Amino acid sequence: MPVGVLLAVAIAACVVLLLAADRAVKAARKARRRREASGALTSVMPVIGDHEPRTVS
Repeated sequence: MPVGVLLAVAIAACVVLLLAADRAVKAARKARRRREASGALTSVMPVIGDHEPRTVS
């Protein structure tokens, strides 16, 4: 193979790897934020079953 083609394939592979790594980092950050938000929400919300059940007449 000519050196030019080999170089083009190598550059394309690097770009693809960089894009995949960027998506993985973004997904990890989003998951961490979601866990933190979920933890903050559950600490504020009252626990279900904290009170007596209502009776409907």
